[in-house]
Amino acid sequence: MRKRLVAKVYIALVSGYLPRRDECSKRIAYDRTRRTAAVEPEAGSGRDPALRRLRFASAKTRFFPLAFTSDQQAGLVAAIPETGRTHQVRCHAAAMGIPLMGDRKYGGAPWDTFDDQYDPSMGDPRYILHATLFATTDPLRVWTAPFASATYGLLKRHFGDLSSVEHRLNEILPLACTGCAGSATIRV
Repeated sequence: MRKRLVAKVYIALVSGYLPRRDECSKRIAYDRTRRTAAVEPEAGSGRDPALRRLRFASAKTRFFPLAFTSDQQAGLVAAIPETGRTHQVRCHAAAMGIPLMGDRKYGGAPWDTFDDQYDPSMGDPRYILHATLFATTDPLRVWTAPFASATYGLLKRHFGDLSSVEHRLNEILPLACTGCAGSATIRV
């Protein structure tokens, strides 16, 4: 198996609930015409004719629950892709039943179902898929990025104090990048 030279940790705002750590290893193909990715259908499920022309490649993303709303309709998860396919995190999250909030392309719930201060006249906000850590392992270089203040404010309004999210991210950091433990701290 090839040694991973790049590690990434994303924080995603998702529609739905992830009760425990999980992973998705479904093969993915990116359709340049439709500008979306698709997971490979299960054998015998009757393949969509539009998918026949696509070339599926292996992909794996690990997901970790961070925080959820009291009604479990939305939450924050950490996503650690082990491969680098286009739209991989978005596609795998949707395949697991937790599409990104506001991500129309992959079936995410509309913003007005999550944020009561959402103003439709301002247009649709983008989904939240934030690269909070990027690291190379040979040589070891680590970059971290906290949320922009507006995003932090939105998440704090819905999830309260984010220090437990930050703590959980730093707990899973060694799973994303073995060499990063002790050399990086993730801040939200």
